[in-house]
Amino acid sequence: MGVEEKRTPPGMSTEFPVPDDGRNFTCFPASNLVTFQTELEMHSVAEYYRREFAGWNFRERVDLNTERIDFIRLVFEHRKDGSMVVVQIMNLKYTLHINLRYVHIFQEERRIR
Repeated sequence: MGVEEKRTPPGMSTEFPVPDDGRNFTCFPASNLVTFQTELEMHSVAEYYRREFAGWNFRERVDLNTERIDFIRLVFEHRKDGSMVVVQIMNLKYTLHINLRYVHIFQEERRIR
C-alpha cells in the first residue's frame, strides 16, 4: 500500500496509514503528531506498521527500537533530510494508544542531552 492508497478515517487528514479499527483520533499538524486508539494486539499493530512502511520503502531502524511488555517503539528512516517516523504503541489495558510522528533524530538527540 502506498501513500496514495492509505486508509484514514473519514474527516481525518494524515499521511500516516491507520488500521481499519482506529478511533479517537487527534492530529497536531504543527508537530506532525497523530494519536489514536485501537483494539488490535500490540504485536499486530507493530507488524501492520512494518508492512506499511516497508511498502513505502522505509527502513526499520532496529537499533533504535524498544520493546517491553506494555510498550513498543518502532523507528523507520524516512527522508534524505534525516527525518524519521516514530511509532509508539502503548498498552492501556483495554485499548492500545498509538502515536506516530516525524522527528529529526539528530535534533531529538540534542534535545534529550
